[in-house]
Amino acid sequence: MPNWACTNYIATGEMAELKEFARTLNTMPNLLEGKPLSFGRYWMGNLLAAFGMTMEQIDNGHIRCRGTFDPNFHAVPCFCGPDVDEKEEFSVDEDGKMRFSTISAWDRSEDIEVMIQERFPSIDLSWSCTDEFGNFSLSHNPEGHTDLPAFTFDGRIYSEDEVPLMREHAKEYISLPDEADAEFFRSREFRDMIDIYNDSLDDDGDRIGFAVFEDC
Repeated sequence: MPNWACTNYIATGEMAELKEFARTLNTMPNLLEGKPLSFGRYWMGNLLAAFGMTMEQIDNGHIRCRGTFDPNFHAVPCFCGPDVDEKEEFSVDEDGKMRFSTISAWDRSEDIEVMIQERFPSIDLSWSCTDEFGNFSLSHNPEGHTDLPAFTFDGRIYSEDEVPLMREHAKEYISLPDEADAEFFRSREFRDMIDIYNDSLDDDGDRIGFAVFEDC
């Protein structure tokens, strides 16, 4: 069984293309309908079918359809793989941005991103990606979206908007200043605090995990 990576996306661009992208995801043909253990309605291969490819072309093509889209922007990686509510649909938010996620085997699906941007040239994709074991925490966020995942702490994922929640979570283990902000959590000082706490433990199983999503 693969490790499962979750990538949370914020798409920006021309409103007409964003709406067409959402419409395309909502109306894709379901090539795997009725097949056991399939990815279902939002399988990545269905997007290729929406662009005119047959199942044979998808199977023999260079694009690896190893996961699913998810309308839930707050999806998280799960050991059991995708768990998508297929009653939910994709849409453009009131701020003119489209938020969604993908769950894919091993890593984010870069070839799917390329295909989306070839079909919808005005769309830019900002994203954060990690897997269920925290083997990597990567981000591409040139526009500085504060609602993309930015930190993992003690098994939970937090955006910059959620720093107050992370601060309260961290205070369960470490004494922190009340004004601790995103900059503080990225600091060497905070990492040293975690190291001191972890080094004080008798059981390594109780160690706190922490990571900052790395820009790439």
